[in-house]
Amino acid sequence: MHDFSTFIALSCPIRHYAWGERRHGGAVPLIADLTGADAHDDTPWAELWIGAHPSASALAITPAGDFPLLELAAAFPDDIIGPGRQSAELPFLLKILCCEKALSLQSHPDRHHAARLHAAHPERYPDPNPKPEILIALSPFLAMVGFRPAAAASADIRRRTALAPWHGQWPPSPSLRQLGETLLAIPAPALPALLDALAAEITAAPAPTPADILGADLMRQHPHDRGALFAYLLHHLLLQPGEALYVPPNTPHAYLRGQGIEGMTSSDNVIRAGLTTKPIDHTALLETVDFTAREPLSVLPNGAPPDYRRYQPPTPDFQIQIDIATDTTLDLTPRPPGPGLLLVLNGAVALAAPGHPEQRASRGSAWLCPAALAAGRIRPLTPGATIVLARPRQNTTVPPAT
Repeated sequence: MHDFSTFIALSCPIRHYAWGERRHGGAVPLIADLTGADAHDDTPWAELWIGAHPSASALAITPAGDFPLLELAAAFPDDIIGPGRQSAELPFLLKILCCEKALSLQSHPDRHHAARLHAAHPERYPDPNPKPEILIALSPFLAMVGFRPAAAASADIRRRTALAPWHGQWPPSPSLRQLGETLLAIPAPALPALLDALAAEITAAPAPTPADILGADLMRQHPHDRGALFAYLLHHLLLQPGEALYVPPNTPHAYLRGQGIEGMTSSDNVIRAGLTTKPIDHTALLETVDFTAREPLSVLPNGAPPDYRRYQPPTPDFQIQIDIATDTTLDLTPRPPGPGLLLVLNGAVALAAPGHPEQRASRGSAWLCPAALAAGRIRPLTPGATIVLARPRQNTTVPPAT
């Protein structure tokens, strides 16, 4: 018999994607350092997954044995997810993401498109869920996200003679959709010569634009990949530690460099458009992406940084809380019915639940706060102990993510 009225330790999977952090001399990748794993120079440490997605579910460590959290939630949904749930799935996923190279250029489908894509291509789109997400920077974090105004983007592109095969297809005042469609229409055999000529032109330019500079960097990382040209179409953003970015569904983006905390609905649906050796899907991109010029959406935390920050993105599915515990005790109540996912980012804390002995949670440990945990408390054991807590958004008046 399982007891879900206390904190449950989790063993979480790690993703070693090629763009992840590598060891450089004495500098150990953050994820390896957090988890106490050996870091070899040739091993990239990209993502730590804390959740129950079918692609990489955590293991719940219980007195009765170790069980995939996905299966445990399906078997005991009232205790783990909570009563009145819409499904037996854990509704959100928490990650640590660390990249020293650019991730793939991508977007995530909204609920309607996710269901359609999953039904048609389940091997490529593994679930029917949308994927709104938030990225909270732990280090200076570079990203490109969302479309620039068409006039600004087209002016930068027209400056480059090497890009004539692209801008030569346009009307006098092209729309963002026309910019995107004509980029994807450039024949693949023509790309190597075009991109080589562009790189040479940028190198010789006396005053390269920010789009030129980023495009050249992406071409060095991903030679002859058309995804580098999205540097001309998308906003560039440098987050400082503690700053956060919300990425709605149907928004093109690429994370380029840095360490961050990610929160998202429990989905692994990725429509890739470039900067990757994985399969790309330009058809799905054109069918789903929102060709609207918008400024990147920053999420300002509630609370008093640096001691306490609560990030509430415009979705009812989750919020992310970061606490630097000093001499106070964090009370998990009152909280909305539902689960929580906890990561100890620094130091150590004690986890207490009524009727149970305290548990020590050291740096890098991850924990489930089941819905049946009615009165959990978190007490710091070391100065500056820091926790990251994902749970349902406390203000549920926000419209659901599309």
